[in-house]
Amino acid sequence: MSTALPLLGITMGDPAGVGPEITAKALAHPPVASACRAVVIGDGATMQATLDLLHSPLRLHAVGSVTECAFAPGTVECLDLRNVDPATLPKGAVSPEAGRAAYAYIEAAVTLCQAGQLDGIVTAPINKEALAAAGREHTGHTEILARLSGTRDFAMLLIGPDLRVIHVTTHVALRRVPDLVTRDRVLRVVRLA
Repeated sequence: MSTALPLLGITMGDPAGVGPEITAKALAHPPVASACRAVVIGDGATMQATLDLLHSPLRLHAVGSVTECAFAPGTVECLDLRNVDPATLPKGAVSPEAGRAAYAYIEAAVTLCQAGQLDGIVTAPINKEALAAAGREHTGHTEILARLSGTRDFAMLLIGPDLRVIHVTTHVALRRVPDLVTRDRVLRVVRLA
């Protein structure tokens, strides 16, 4: 049995949003480094710009494959998909480019997990409007992960120290909820839990 820490892929989220900042701040948090070996799946230039903006002491190590990661202390490993230009990407704005990039990070993470190169995935925030602008039918992490993994029966599960919540509905207008909360759907979700 291996004693190595789990290798987790952290999708950078929407490169024009808060995803890169949340990712950088999480990786600077000592308990994260002691719990896993993390590799950011995203855009290296965007991650570097974020580290610079935050005046982070962390150094970026951009790689072309997970096998190139060194996991040196004080280093952010980044599987660099090189799919956006942070100099021209409008920050804090919805764009198809950001939506395409965010989707590509999730897709790459799922592919790496399915190939056994990652032990799990952690996702940074995405922008549903940007994903829709990029032409994506599914705009939530749960639905995207289900589609990419071929999972048909699924539900979002939130876990905290004292509470676990599984959703019967997700990402729908409140006025649609009464039509979606059916006896069959509730029973399916309870069985999943």
